[in-house]
Amino acid sequence: MSGTLADLKVGESATITALQSLNVAPATRERLLEMGFVEGMKVELKYEAPGGDPMAVSVRGGLIALRRKEAEMIEVTK
Repeated sequence: MSGTLADLKVGESATITALQSLNVAPATRERLLEMGFVEGMKVELKYEAPGGDPMAVSVRGGLIALRRKEAEMIEVTK
């Protein structure tokens, strides 16, 4: 099942399939790539604040906090 990282529920895992490039600032895209959000990487949603923003995601052995808007840029497959 495809969607975005923002669609995951706490405890769910998925594999990154792409970073959306439309309406994404190049600096934001580069920052996400540098943090490890690259195609083929496994991610897991660990925590979500009340209201859903921010969220904490496990990727490459680290725990990264993302805004929901950033998570919506990361396409995943469960």
